[in-house]
Amino acid sequence: MLSRIFITTLFVLLVSGCISDKCGSILCYNEGVCVQGTCACAYAFEGELCSEKWYDKFNKEWRSAEVVKTDTVRNYSLIITPTASPDSFYILGLAQSVDTILCTRKSFTVFTMHERTLPDSTKMQGGEGVYDFAKDNVTGMYSFSKQDVVTQVRFTWSR
Repeated sequence: MLSRIFITTLFVLLVSGCISDKCGSILCYNEGVCVQGTCACAYAFEGELCSEKWYDKFNKEWRSAEVVKTDTVRNYSLIITPTASPDSFYILGLAQSVDTILCTRKSFTVFTMHERTLPDSTKMQGGEGVYDFAKDNVTGMYSFSKQDVVTQVRFTWSR
């Protein structure tokens, strides 16, 4: 019985010593953890080594095409800028406004636009956007109200 325990223990030690350490040379950033050779990133970070902030894919200037109601199309440029948090960003120039709209991460490719009352008494009631990696664009919808009239806007942003 004792020899069987000894042999089993020796076998377990030998087998576990043969398992290669796939994380030995991998350094994951921003509190990411290596799991079998791949970084598992903390919330709001992504990329092979967790070195990219979530909002990086949105950063820069976009060309926006919006459909208001069913027939009015507006085209303009807007800019995405980071906030202090890696899981949010600001939209500058949405609907050609001079104000900023705060957006936060809902999932890997989805963000939520927050409500905000603009200086001209227009209320941005919120919305949602989805980033498409294959097309490198963002599509979504938001709504705003002015004098109790609510308008929904569908948008597509491209670079």
